[in-house]
Amino acid sequence: MCEFKAAALNGTLDEWLKTHPETARILAEMGSRTVESVLTEPLWSCVPFKFGDHNYCKFKLAVQSVARPIETVNVNAPGYLGRDMQERLIQREAILDFYVQLRNNPSKQSISNARNLWDEAEAVPVKVATLIIPQQNIMARGQADYGESLSYNIWRTLPEMAPVGSIAEARKVVYRSSAQVRRNVNGQAIGEPTEARPPSAPVPPYNPTLEVPWPSGTVGNIIEDFQAFRIKEIPANYFATIGPLTLSARDMR
Repeated sequence: MCEFKAAALNGTLDEWLKTHPETARILAEMGSRTVESVLTEPLWSCVPFKFGDHNYCKFKLAVQSVARPIETVNVNAPGYLGRDMQERLIQREAILDFYVQLRNNPSKQSISNARNLWDEAEAVPVKVATLIIPQQNIMARGQADYGESLSYNIWRTLPEMAPVGSIAEARKVVYRSSAQVRRNVNGQAIGEPTEARPPSAPVPPYNPTLEVPWPSGTVGNIIEDFQAFRIKEIPANYFATIGPLTLSARDMR
């Protein structure tokens, strides 16, 4: 791992991969397809975890129900996964199935090699829970800053369910150090929140048209006839009141 990261940072990764064909194959497989959504992509824990005192397991997440994006998300745009998640969660909650994959063949299911895949035909994943991500607007004011202040570590678990293997041990140190450096650079408090934040009210994005100026159900599903309104001219540095609406031309020419 250290050699791999050093080669990537020094610009010699292509040469290094020529002598490490297994890593080259894994990277090629990872780059062969585009992940369209975090909420629809099956996810695995990769590293194994303890399952009690004498067994081990891996975890898996799979989508059960999630809304489709309101608008097609450009997968080539920066931050497209966040945009996709906003498009889906702003409409309704996401429901995910949570599985446990028990180790039942130690000769084929390594607990020390993070590259080792446990065949699901042999170690069959068993559903143990349903996870519900509430409907929300993840792009609401302050949410991005709040998320940036949080930290993640796979070691936040019970001793009986602790991760195992050298990669897991390394992640414990790296994740903790990374969070501390990031918070210091950003001028944020060191530590995790002590209480949950109230959920943000979802405000679905809406693109008005002349035929449907407001979202369905907000004002009685009426259809405005904009052609029936006469042209209203507002002199420069003046304003006009139309019903409850005041329009100002103060900064217009």
